Amino acid sequence: MSERNYQLLFDRMLNGFALCEIILDESGTPRDYRFLDVNPAFEALTGLTRAQVIGRTVREVLPDLEPHWIETYGRVALSGEPVRFESHFAALDKYFEVQAYSPQRGHFVALFADITERKRLEEQLRQAQKMEAIGALAGGIAHNFNNLLTGVIGFAEFALSEQPPGSQAAQDIERVLAGARQMAELTRWLLAFARRQMIRPVQVNLNELLTRFDKVLIPALGGRVTLNLHLSPDLWPVRVDPAQIEQALLNLAFNAQAAMPDGGQFTIETANVVLNPASLSGDGLWVRSEDLPPGDYVRLAVSDTGCGIDAKTLPRIFEPFFSTKGLAEATGLGLAATYGIIRQHGGDIWVTSEPGRGTRFEIYLPRAG
Repeated sequence: MSERNYQLLFDRMLNGFALCEIILDESGTPRDYRFLDVNPAFEALTGLTRAQVIGRTVREVLPDLEPHWIETYGRVALSGEPVRFESHFAALDKYFEVQAYSPQRGHFVALFADITERKRLEEQLRQAQKMEAIGALAGGIAHNFNNLLTGVIGFAEFALSEQPPGSQAAQDIERVLAGARQMAELTRWLLAFARRQMIRPVQVNLNELLTRFDKVLIPALGGRVTLNLHLSPDLWPVRVDPAQIEQALLNLAFNAQAAMPDGGQFTIETANVVLNPASLSGDGLWVRSEDLPPGDYVRLAVSDTGCGIDAKTLPRIFEPFFSTKGLAEATGLGLAATYGIIRQHGGDIWVTSEPGRGTRFEIYLPRAG
């Protein structure tokens, strides 16, 4: 093959290519590496131009580079043993699949492909599987516990009716009843998360539901938070249990209010959307147990201007009993119940958030008809 053909192949490679030489310290330990050549795919995948890197060391180009990259490439360059691995490149916030080999001692070639999107999808799948497992466990426990509580409440009410009103025994039984009813409420939230509650779906227009329900939402948000409704005209109907959807909205309102102690904006939007495979990807977090089928949906978007959620916490917000608040402030079941309610209606929920920039929940419910 001629040199010209080699150059065409080099220029048209889809994988990034970098030829580098290892720089050793006085003890012979790799401490840096210098770029000798890169291809156009390298520039496209990293955002670094040829002029920025050729002749320069990686520490000059990326001062915060993790040491393990230099250690890994150093072993390849000095031992001649090729490696293949996947790793997160923090300097570019991307995941790469890398193959590295040594064409001559002291030098190495790195061939790499961007697998960030694949890693994102794998994480979504793991999260969905975890949520399904948690839901199955929580639902089974809640169902059996609820049956036991029904007996406790029934016998306690019977015993209370046999006691003189105001007596010490009657007061003690009333305390038992109060605790049992509180536990029954917790099991109701768990059953909602596990999608084991009975629902009574009817065909409704979400705009009409929201217009009526704003009288409940405004007090729930408190005096410092402003409610904004942006309702799309000609909204498609959906089949939902209105009481369940209202409960989901209340849960989101309570969380938004807690995220905005000094006040802010709580905005609800509706829209007709047609989802296709391309629109089902993005920078947010899908919390779902299966792929949302393409088709016609009504989107109910709820956003706030609160403190936001960090990337470490975001994947856990729908887990039952998980809360960033103190034990005395929250049960950690509100968002879990919201998740269960939306999934039980055949919908899904999409979440985006950043610390200091608020949170946005997008609920997708299938179009009725």
